[in-house]
Amino acid sequence: MPMPAQYDFRKKPSFKDPEQSETAESQENGKSFYPQIVSKGTLSFQELAEQISRASSFKTGDVIGIMTEMERWILHYISQGYHVQVGNIGFASARLEAKRMVTDPSKRNAQSVEFAGVNFRVSRTFSNGCSGQLERARKECRFQESRTSTEESRWEKLEAYLKSNPSITRTEYGEMTGLLKSKALRDLQKWVKEKKLGTKGRAPHKIFILPE
Repeated sequence: MPMPAQYDFRKKPSFKDPEQSETAESQENGKSFYPQIVSKGTLSFQELAEQISRASSFKTGDVIGIMTEMERWILHYISQGYHVQVGNIGFASARLEAKRMVTDPSKRNAQSVEFAGVNFRVSRTFSNGCSGQLERARKECRFQESRTSTEESRWEKLEAYLKSNPSITRTEYGEMTGLLKSKALRDLQKWVKEKKLGTKGRAPHKIFILPE
C-alpha cells in the first residue's frame, strides 16, 4: 500500500497590495500559510531503475541503457531546434541567452547568443496523475522559521532525517529548515568539513549523506 505524502505549512509573505485581501481568519491572526510537501529524500535513478526491474520483465541494465540513449538523442534533437516529447511526462526545448543586453535585435548575430540550458514543460496528463493520500508531517519533521532555529537543532533534525532516508539535497534541507539557499549551503558545507556529512555527485545534482 502506497505511503501517504507528508506536508506542512509555510508562512505566506505579507500582502502589500491594498486591493488584495486575505481571509477573515488570516486577517484576524495577522498571517496566512500555504501547504508544501515535506521531502522524504531523493530517489536516485539507479534506485528507480531497480524498482522498474523488480516490477517488470526489464533488467536494471536495460532500463539504464534505454535512459542513457534517450538522454543522448533528446539532447541531439534539442540542439537542432526541436521540441522533444519525453513520453507522457512533458516536452523539452533549448533555452537561449544573449551574452550582452539586446537593445537593437537587428544588430545582433549568432555570435552574441548562446545555449543556456534546457526548458522542460510538464504535460497536463502527467501533472494530473500526481495524486494520493496526504498526512500532516510529524512535529520533528515540520518546517521551522530560520530565525528561531539554532545550528544544533538543525543538525539534530538533519541527522534524524538521514537515519531514515538515504540522502538529502541542499534544496530539501532548505525546505525542511526554512533556511535560504546560501545559509542552507553554509550549514551543509560546514558539516562536510567537520566530516559529519559525506557527499555524492556534483552540483547541481550533489546529495548529502551520513558517513558510513
